Amino acid sequence: MKKSLHLLLAALLVTTVSACNDDPLFDIPCDAPTADAGVDQTVTEDALGEGANVTLDGPASIPAEGDAISSWKWTLEDGTELTGPSLGNGILTVNLPVGVHTITLETTTVSGCTDTDTVTITVEEFGPVVILPTVTIAQPADSTGFIQGDTDITFMGSAVDANGVEVPPEDLEWTSDVDGVLGTGNVLDIAPITLTAGFQLITLTAVDSEGVEGTDDITILILEQTGSVSFADDVLPYFTASCNSCHGAAALGGIRLDSYTEVTTGGNANGFLITIGDADDAAAILIPQLKADHQNGPDDIAFVDDFLAPWINDGALDN
Repeated sequence: MKKSLHLLLAALLVTTVSACNDDPLFDIPCDAPTADAGVDQTVTEDALGEGANVTLDGPASIPAEGDAISSWKWTLEDGTELTGPSLGNGILTVNLPVGVHTITLETTTVSGCTDTDTVTITVEEFGPVVILPTVTIAQPADSTGFIQGDTDITFMGSAVDANGVEVPPEDLEWTSDVDGVLGTGNVLDIAPITLTAGFQLITLTAVDSEGVEGTDDITILILEQTGSVSFADDVLPYFTASCNSCHGAAALGGIRLDSYTEVTTGGNANGFLITIGDADDAAAILIPQLKADHQNGPDDIAFVDDFLAPWINDGALDN
């Protein structure tokens, strides 16, 4: 009789004990959730020096199967519980002073199980507004093309600091994303042109007296030296292989550029655009019109400058 009574009492006790009391007598483990306090943050205090508003993010916390999280509690390292505007589900906005703060998130499920996780919030002092030097590349123009071995490339640029004071030439540096440092100064000549063929991003960097850097950049195209320019080798392949469709009969007032005859005798509404033997007028009319009406990027502009123009100006249309 006593044995039966003891078993009955034990059964009654088991039914009244929380599933998360970790009671050693009955060995009922707590099925805890997984707390997630979010990623570490580094923020800057506001301009008034009144700390920084930080959003603590705990919704990534997950309960154990068959349970649900009923509360999220955020505390500082000294045990102070944090309060502030809340969107629920562990999202809390608090104001923190300058310094490094280790904050603990404690999640509790409906059944009373808990878990914790920490996050580090660093609040930095509000510093002075940094104004970068204003840097300007004046020459060459963006998207200009050059041919290796030609006379030279002249880079020209300048910079002024936040107070409008000109940055000295020795603090101006020209660099290429392909060939590295090119030189310093307001004016830099590279003669003859030895830069690597292909597109290059040219950057002018200025460092003012406070050590603050500012930049400006352009893109240029360096073409390999191919010797004398010819229609068959240099002009025709460009239009037939690369740009035939965009230089159709409707382009540039009706002129077609995919055959020698059409280049030299093509017409527009005002009559012949180019007359055989009139190379000067051809250069004066065709080249500016190509640049004005058909700028398909640096490769197209470089083609006009480096292949079509020399071909015309060398007297090709006199033949």
